[in-house]
Amino acid sequence: MITKAKGGVDYAGRVIQLEKRKIGQSYVYVISVADSGSADHVAWRSSSKHVGSTGGAEGREYGYY
Repeated sequence: MITKAKGGVDYAGRVIQLEKRKIGQSYVYVISVADSGSADHVAWRSSSKHVGSTGGAEGREYGYY
């Protein structure tokens, strides 16, 4: 992912979505970034087939569809 210093967005404390899209015979991933608790985040979470959390004291939530 492109860092903020290289022209990307600030990911810290935010939620990302990776969407796999087919273009011709190839696949690309499109990254979307949203604030935690935003309408986009809530929609992504509700459309996930599974929501879990990584281990450790500061585990991160993840989901997939």
